[in-house]
Amino acid sequence: MVDLRSLRSNLVWVDTNLRLSQALRSMEIYGHVNIRCIILHPHLHVKDEHFNLIARGCPRLKRLVVPRWEVISKNGMCNAMKNCRDLESLTMPGNACSLRMMKTMSVSCKSFSELKVIGCFPRRFGMTVALYLPGLKVLSLRCCRTSMGAIEMILGSMDHLEVLNLSHALVQLEVGSEVMPLAKGFEEMAGKFVLEKASSMLSSFWYCVNYVSCGGCRRMMDGRLRHENGFWWHDEVVSLDLGKEAHDDDDDADDS
Repeated sequence: MVDLRSLRSNLVWVDTNLRLSQALRSMEIYGHVNIRCIILHPHLHVKDEHFNLIARGCPRLKRLVVPRWEVISKNGMCNAMKNCRDLESLTMPGNACSLRMMKTMSVSCKSFSELKVIGCFPRRFGMTVALYLPGLKVLSLRCCRTSMGAIEMILGSMDHLEVLNLSHALVQLEVGSEVMPLAKGFEEMAGKFVLEKASSMLSSFWYCVNYVSCGGCRRMMDGRLRHENGFWWHDEVVSLDLGKEAHDDDDDADDS
């Protein structure tokens, strides 16, 4: 495992680009085929060149955690995925999803089974995942803004899905409506159907039952949780949890 969270900078004028490139080149020289997991911090400015170093230097990579990649091009991401043929697990930002990227993953990453999304999971993302990653077994939308329609599409299309984490998620019932805590959405008629389906078909299903007392849900409603205090690296799904600094609000999530 190569954990590069320590390279983060809280000062916007400190350039971590050089340090990241140096770390990845060292990883390529000394680690190479032994590296199975790489973790990056959302404050790092990850570029095409960095993804190229990862894909070229770690041919047996199984897990990649990249919470943000605003400056990575679609070409850069797709080219990297073509070389990550052993990839099984990916943590990625919701605003970076593209049809081309998911199509590339479906062709190149035959063992892919685990996806964690940071930030948002719109309906179009759900459609793309359902179309190109039908064999997905684990999906975490922890602390995501999503829609009831996107969740319903995932549950209705992905027969192999076993685990779904919606802890601290905010949901939109219909286009143009305000977001609300997921459990509040489950009180509505459309939400009740989704809740029943998820509870019956999944082996593990997490969501916050009591959103009123849940600190994570409150901070999501205030718009200040997704990258706050390392909260992004926690997960109720054991295989996705990156440890460090246990968060008290994790106790509010329920496995039903």
